[in-house]
Amino acid sequence: ECEVSREDAEGVWHFENKELTPSSKHAISSRRGRHSLSVKDVKKEDQGKYTFTTGEFKTSASLKMKRECCNDEDLYLDERQKNMIADSPAPAKTPTKRFDNLFFVDEPQSVNVTEKGTATFIAKVGGDPIPNVKWMKGKWRQITHGGRITIEQKGPDAKLEITEITKSDSGQYRCVATNKAGEIECSTDLNVDERKDTGGVDGDFRAKLKKYVTPSKQKSPKKEGEIDLVEILRGVDPKDYEKVVREYGITDYRCLLQAIEQLKREKEAESGKPVR
Repeated sequence: ECEVSREDAEGVWHFENKELTPSSKHAISSRRGRHSLSVKDVKKEDQGKYTFTTGEFKTSASLKMKRECCNDEDLYLDERQKNMIADSPAPAKTPTKRFDNLFFVDEPQSVNVTEKGTATFIAKVGGDPIPNVKWMKGKWRQITHGGRITIEQKGPDAKLEITEITKSDSGQYRCVATNKAGEIECSTDLNVDERKDTGGVDGDFRAKLKKYVTPSKQKSPKKEGEIDLVEILRGVDPKDYEKVVREYGITDYRCLLQAIEQLKREKEAESGKPVR
């Protein structure tokens, strides 16, 4: 039997890595955060490791049979493993140290975020007195509040927030809690995905150009060897203008707007109707 702090948490029982389901052999129940497994008609082959898993965390207990009992089917659970409290379990790969007056109630979870996004790690600690929390990156570097980084602690609740994420922010982060009972820590990961440039037309192309320059009504004479933008853009679908000017390396937005206006006037002259 084990108990978790969240009453609505769901979990799964395993025996030697095989999932168990309710049957005539196994009775499984869950009520208000208390999860129990009963093994009926116990035999020698039922001895072994039973594991309860909820989310990313797990806790285990071993089932053994007393040889000195007159009934070979009597069993016991190690007292140290009875009534295991899973309100602050650690990932099986890295067990977290725990004291009676210093422990994690909720450990920070790993975060996946795209470049320029925001990553938030939240931890909840317990103990007497309430521990002080600090955040580390890697093994040695302590993270400090300021700039893109916000560090807060209100009572048992601690938060680390990083904005405008870059690839260099990726890696392992550690949450370290300290009080007079000692020091404990747990680790988590920040994975940063590259931000992809779609390269497509975002909104009206002419409107984007106007953010950079207000076109002049006076057309400048074309110099010898100068690129003829009107000829380049003639016959090109307007939605592809941006792609074309990028290919030619054109950065003179004033001339570009003039070329678009010229094409617009030509179309109006051909159709006799205003072109928007």
